[in-house]
Amino acid sequence: MKVLLVSPRLPQGHPLYGGDNAYTDTILQNPPPGVEYHHYEDLIGAGSIRKIAFWYSLGPRLKNLCILPPDLWAEYLHSEFVPDIVHIVGFSAAVDFQPGIRVPVILEAPSGSVSDLIVKLGWSEKRTRFAHRIKRQYLKLANAHDSNLNNDNAYKVIVQSEHSRYLHEKYGYGDPEKLVVLRPAVPEPQAPIQVHPRETITMAFVGGDFERKNGPLVVEAFRIVHARYPNTRLILIGRSKNDQIIQCEGIEHHLSLSRMAIYQQIYPQADILLFPTQAEGGFGVVIYEAMRFGLAVISVEAWAIPEIVVNDETGLLIPHPPSLDTLVDAIIDIVKNPEKLLNMRNQALQRALSKYALSERQRQLGSIYSAALNAGNKR
Repeated sequence: MKVLLVSPRLPQGHPLYGGDNAYTDTILQNPPPGVEYHHYEDLIGAGSIRKIAFWYSLGPRLKNLCILPPDLWAEYLHSEFVPDIVHIVGFSAAVDFQPGIRVPVILEAPSGSVSDLIVKLGWSEKRTRFAHRIKRQYLKLANAHDSNLNNDNAYKVIVQSEHSRYLHEKYGYGDPEKLVVLRPAVPEPQAPIQVHPRETITMAFVGGDFERKNGPLVVEAFRIVHARYPNTRLILIGRSKNDQIIQCEGIEHHLSLSRMAIYQQIYPQADILLFPTQAEGGFGVVIYEAMRFGLAVISVEAWAIPEIVVNDETGLLIPHPPSLDTLVDAIIDIVKNPEKLLNMRNQALQRALSKYALSERQRQLGSIYSAALNAGNKR
């Protein structure tokens, strides 16, 4: 089965590399059985797909004129390559073929555009709904699919959490029966993970968007904790303001690392993931990646995060917005009790193994593709 994948793809280590890019890498490298992926950027390079210049020009102009909201993130493509399925992730996207050719479409998004407008930009619900109405008309005019604003012609809309389903139902258009929750997953480590107690407790923070993920708060909290518990250290990954390396006792700072380097070098030596994010629109990929390597997680009780982290079992959830005091208290609560930390790490690993197994996730995705293809053939 040939699947045209229209999804964000940046090189690992790129400053803007995030969860959507990591997801693209995962499914390209681990296709469902019988599936052959063709990424749209590769086909553009090969000359099988061309960009439709008119729409690439019009969209940014309307956005700059404030007619369209600033979260417009769209691709407009004409494809000579005819796949069995089109799978669009994250983007709004128009994919045109020769007249008479119809290809089933699967849409997927962590939470839809509402997360960018309300969660990240702080727009009011009234303003967001008005912007959505305008954007929906534009997308329909461009014949561009969108997970929650124009999914009329899609076979299914994959969402990555129950929270995402809620956002699509509340702010979206279309048939809620199309929504399917399919949680992301990460590749299995090359060797089984063994959770052992360690004399030095290592915390990790991974955030390409350093400020939004609350990197400065993590640094300040660690300084307080480290003064009381010198057997702690912090590995920071993310670009702080002006790309300055943070040099403090107990802190190891990397401006960026590839995903594979994080898997091979960082997670195996860490015990706790610190993720007190200010705003999280999607699923929080870094959380379940860390759990898969046996890290307990300290994060916030908001968005889809409580679906991943079980408070006081696989980690601790603090109120949102997080404060310095609540973050420090949560870290100390675990650091001062090595037995509790070890138990949380083991439970985090077991939950990741049972809930986010890549093989099962890809089997389900393959079933969705097959059902879409069969439904398309019956038209």
